[in-house]
Amino acid sequence: MNIEVMTHEVNGADALIELRPRMRQIFTGLAGADTGKVEIIFNEAVNNAFRQGSKVRVKIRKIGEKLILRVKDSGHGFAGNLLLHSLCSQDMDQLFDEKLIDESGRGLLIMKAMADEVCFNHQGNEIMLVIKLGYNN
Repeated sequence: MNIEVMTHEVNGADALIELRPRMRQIFTGLAGADTGKVEIIFNEAVNNAFRQGSKVRVKIRKIGEKLILRVKDSGHGFAGNLLLHSLCSQDMDQLFDEKLIDESGRGLLIMKAMADEVCFNHQGNEIMLVIKLGYNN
């Protein structure tokens, strides 16, 4: 079953602050016990997007027991898939140890570790995250 849950454009940090409680309600309804994990992934994706562009579009879709988050920013993009590929070829434990104290640079690493699938569009300004949910709705 394919359910389009939400598409929302966020313009600025104030709008994001207002959106977060609504997202928590949506994630609780869709993800149940996985809500915390989904919120962390969502927050990392949206925070990264706001660093790249002033407008962010969020799409949430549930297909069966998979939750799909898509976050697109208005920026120019970057070689996100190349960066993901380089993360896959490294020791994740070592990367976490190295990045733990850094002010930035952990977001993609956290999303890669917590989501089941992560990829960027060709332009590199949209990330798609797939999270397999651990229970039946």
